[in-house]
Amino acid sequence: MVMASNYPLAFFAEQIGGNQFEIRAPFPPDGDPAFWKPSVEAITAMQQADLLLLNGASYESWLKTSSLPSAILVDTSAGFEEQHIKVRTTSHSHGADGAHEHAATAFTTWLDIDLAIQQAQAVQNALIRLRPDKEVLFSSNFTAVSSELQQLDSDIRRIIGNSTMPVVYSHPVYQYFQRSYKINGKSVHWEPEQPLTKAMLEEFQELLSEHPAQWMIWEGEPLPESVLVLEALGVRSIVISPCGNVPEEGDYFSVMQQNVNALKQAYQTKP
Repeated sequence: MVMASNYPLAFFAEQIGGNQFEIRAPFPPDGDPAFWKPSVEAITAMQQADLLLLNGASYESWLKTSSLPSAILVDTSAGFEEQHIKVRTTSHSHGADGAHEHAATAFTTWLDIDLAIQQAQAVQNALIRLRPDKEVLFSSNFTAVSSELQQLDSDIRRIIGNSTMPVVYSHPVYQYFQRSYKINGKSVHWEPEQPLTKAMLEEFQELLSEHPAQWMIWEGEPLPESVLVLEALGVRSIVISPCGNVPEEGDYFSVMQQNVNALKQAYQTKP
């Protein structure tokens, strides 16, 4: 059995491993796995896995207090640790999950597609170690995954090009995305399901005075009333899903294609 700490890794394992493994995601199907705290039952299940695929880059904050066999742990971002982005630790409250903290290392590494390819390769290598007799199959499957990821990367670079258009992110989870594609963005701490308050809007308008964005990039579908309020300020909305958890529809590739289409809307729409 192979387990993964987030959906992108589980997806890569499914695509590369084919039907050779049972792939499980120990986190619940709603919420953000980055802020998940595993139960005793979840830890017990992970202890029984042959492999536990980890994102690394401070993603699994629960790992330091969990007793798991080191032999099963695979940190898929360890190979590019020098490219991890350091950020200030922040904590804020939202939604039914209450408060959560953003660690001192940005963790959505897979939003840089080049890094996602390296993580998929780490998954491939781990699966080969587990089943060396299937190396040819896993290598072939990885090549197919890598090819599709490279196409996504190419599409994003073509759409954004050399644009310096300012954008605002609803949440500080796009650091690798911004660095890779040279996006001119700044972040607020909003949640899609959270109504906008007067204080939030005042802070946002102050941000716009120095960073005149016309697009807000949300991590999930925002409230319709939030969209209308922003439109009144001259700011339109798109969704660029980090896809950390299992999507309600489709899979990792279809969600990333939706992200590409959203970027087209923002970067190819005349002001």
